[in-house]
Amino acid sequence: MVHQIWLGDRRDDPTAANYSAEDLVVVQRDIGRLARYTVEMGGGVDLLEIALKIPPWEPMRMLSRDELKTMKVETAGDAPEVNSGAATNSAALANGARAAVNGRGWAMISVDGRPALGRSHPLTVEGDDVGAFELNFACGEPGRDYIVTYVEQRRSDETGRTPSALSEVKISIGGKPVGLKVVASRGRDKSPALNSIASGRISVEMLKAFADPSRRSLMVETSSDDAVTAIRIGNAEIARVLPTLAASCAATTPSIRNSARTAVRQGG
Repeated sequence: MVHQIWLGDRRDDPTAANYSAEDLVVVQRDIGRLARYTVEMGGGVDLLEIALKIPPWEPMRMLSRDELKTMKVETAGDAPEVNSGAATNSAALANGARAAVNGRGWAMISVDGRPALGRSHPLTVEGDDVGAFELNFACGEPGRDYIVTYVEQRRSDETGRTPSALSEVKISIGGKPVGLKVVASRGRDKSPALNSIASGRISVEMLKAFADPSRRSLMVETSSDDAVTAIRIGNAEIARVLPTLAASCAATTPSIRNSARTAVRQGG
């Protein structure tokens, strides 16, 4: 299984961390060392190329038997069969102090006039940027659950073809998956881009578990006829702002309106 190298103290939540010129120097130096090592060991350069496609928020990529042979990792001709595609288990997270976060960390926002926690994140498939999404947690039944809303904008491919509608969206916290209902997945204003919204509920305990420093991340997975995505999102700043959301939810009576339906109307 392969993936990009990353600065260890910022791997927990890479899109929320800050990076300096010195950091880039370190990363590029180490890529050079990996390239030299690959050549010295007789491996193909495509081994390094594929590894450098997989960002730290995607699962590690498992190489197929054919790829192992082409990249000269396996030369005996009797390697056991290996399935290609993303691995189901994410890599172990690095320990270490968190770096200062930028605007992509979790923050208090307003959804339909109600308090919520929100976060945006790039949407990638093996490192290729295909769009972006937002994940929001808003007040549900006080003391019991939160409404989670997934809003995605996915671009058309290089031929201009509109992506297939989403058929499934789920989030997993601590290995516990929660399916979200896809309430809309269509183009807008004759644009080839795809706009999708999915909504569901998670328990108060699950969101608290995500905010725990030992938990560190959740997984967002989507499926359609032409693509599968798996994005790991860190919990930077959520422990600081979650008490504010919990207090706001306890102090207000939740609206009967479903926030996802409201978002559908706003998004067309």
